[in-house]
Amino acid sequence: MIRKMLVVSAVAAASAFAGPVAAEKAPTLSTGYSMQCAAGTTPAAAEGKRLGFVGCVDAQNNAHGNTIFIYANGTVEDVGVMNHGHRTGLWKHFDRSGTKVGETTFSNDHFQGIRKTFHANGQVRTVDNWNQGALVGERQYFNAAGEQVAPWAPDSNN
Repeated sequence: MIRKMLVVSAVAAASAFAGPVAAEKAPTLSTGYSMQCAAGTTPAAAEGKRLGFVGCVDAQNNAHGNTIFIYANGTVEDVGVMNHGHRTGLWKHFDRSGTKVGETTFSNDHFQGIRKTFHANGQVRTVDNWNQGALVGERQYFNAAGEQVAPWAPDSNN
């Protein structure tokens, strides 16, 4: 069964961590819709033990283009773009209840750039920077009110 992805885009500036926010919710999926795929790819959907997949695949059956991974309960787990089987660009991560818990930017399946996790109320929990899968600098921690609370260094036991 092919499902439609509602594309949602939000960018939080570093200066906008504090203040009232609403937790972003996972996109809603509907049945019976064929995903729009780029030339040379075809819509695909699969179900596994832990989650399902909705997206497009290339001639080698690698995910390519807009991709959605789905928990067994039917809620969206991850939304992003695949490039011939590799995660690329911004991916959004949701918990089983549909609340956004993170955002990660990928390049060829490696963390690349800013990665964020979120509190249940939508406030940023952590921010760190990655280069080709390696953590760069310190992870920043924030409380549920959006206030920075404790630094973390890559060589610590955290």
